[in-house]
Formats: sequence, C-alpha cells, structure tokens
Amino acid sequence: MILIFLLSNESADGSQGRSDTLVAILQAIGLDGSSELLSTIVRKSAHAMAYAVLGALIMWALAAHRRITWRVAVIGITIACIYAVSDEIHQTFIPGRSGEVRDVLIDTVGAAIGVGLVFWGVTRRQSRFTTASKSDTITQ
Repeated sequence: MILIFLLSNESADGSQGRSDTLVAILQAIGLDGSSELLSTIVRKSAHAMAYAVLGALIMWALAAHRRITWRVAVIGITIACIYAVSDEIHQTFIPGRSGEVRDVLIDTVGAAIGVGLVFWGVTRRQSRFTTASKSDTITQ
C-alpha cells in the first residue's frame, strides 16, 4: 500500500515519463502500436498488476488467521477496492493527476485475480492436508 501511495503521489510528468520509457522499450523490441495506445496498456496493466499483488498479500494475511472461505476472499477484494477508491481520491490532489472510476474497476479486477490465486493455492493445500490426514487415519 505504501508503494502504491508513493507512485500515486508522483506528478503527472513523472508518471508519464516512466510510462514513456516502458513504451520506448516495447517499441524497441518490435511491439507495434501507437505510443498513446501502448502507454494506456502499460499504465492500466501496471494498475492491475500492483493490485493483484496487493490482493494476494491481503489474502495471505487473512489466511494466516483463519480458514480461507469465499467470505474471506470477498473481504480481501473489498479491502483492496476501498484502498483503490482512496488512492484515486488521493490522486485528485496531485498536480496533473485525476481520479478515475475506470482505474478503481481495473484495480479491483487485479485484486480479485490476486485474491483468487491465493484462494486457489491455499484451498488446494488445505484439501491436500485434509485428504492426507484422512488417509493417515485410515491406514492406522
């Protein structure tokens, strides 16, 4: 959350400069497309990836305290979504930046992917553990 806050606190010029660098690299390795389109893809992908990591970390933290259920997954996505809303509000105070509902939606989808991956991994491990415990009981 601190990293997301720091990146959101960057001026529009600084943020655009980072995106332009990535676009130049993509074009140098042969990716075709207008600079504007590639910049949009880079920026929105960065949103989704950052929030996927955040969603996964939130879910991981919740998994440490209780058995993972769909309800816990929804709580994880909700926490990330609330943070995305607060982040977009924060950006409205940064020169040249704006808060966008579209970005909140992209952030929330990214968080849902991260939460989903951890949910899948943890429930898979929990079912293996349960199955292994049952087979140990049967063989004894």
